[in-house]
Amino acid sequence: MQVRTMIAAFALACAGQMASAATVSVFSGTATELTGVTNAADDALKSDTIQYFVEKEAYTLPVKQVVNIEVGYPVLKGTEVNVFMVFLNSVTTAANSAFAGLEFDGDILGVVYGTDALNMGNHRYGGAGYDPLNGIETGLKDSVSVAGNRLLVNLNNTNGTGDWVRVLTSTSLSNGFDAGAQPFDDSDAQTTPVPVPASGLLFGFGMAGFAAMRRIKSKR
Repeated sequence: MQVRTMIAAFALACAGQMASAATVSVFSGTATELTGVTNAADDALKSDTIQYFVEKEAYTLPVKQVVNIEVGYPVLKGTEVNVFMVFLNSVTTAANSAFAGLEFDGDILGVVYGTDALNMGNHRYGGAGYDPLNGIETGLKDSVSVAGNRLLVNLNNTNGTGDWVRVLTSTSLSNGFDAGAQPFDDSDAQTTPVPVPASGLLFGFGMAGFAAMRRIKSKR
């Protein structure tokens, strides 16, 4: 009887873990979490520091997601994801910079920061209302990088214009920080030559030497 009780309690604990809300922690810089967001327009939610909110939880992608940074390409239709918005909408009208490092409970699968791609996804993901959003300008000191379940953002505003980043993560709990994640440009995919193992090179040299010895013997 005690064994059955323990098994039932364990099952409930696992179910509770699977159903737990998506969470984010700040490991570097400054960022503020928002809740109950109903208006996510480009010039709403003003602050001179990074802000973020959960946009959608346990959402099954109805289409393949095109992203600017992707891990485990591609983010396929049917993938279950948690979706977050990370942004800077400065109060000050002067030039303003803000930096933050965010750690998600699931590994990052993709990051969207292109203006067109952001606005295409607003209706799909957003429970909040939107005006057209501005993406980030990577040529103007804005930067985003990904490693495992961690995101680093460095955003710069002038005249209070918004810089928006949409983050898609796995709904499964992460094993932690992984430095192996790399940016991927879907528009410029290249194949990398497969290196020949050292044993293969030795075999090739051996065969060449054997052939040379046969030629010498035949001449004699």
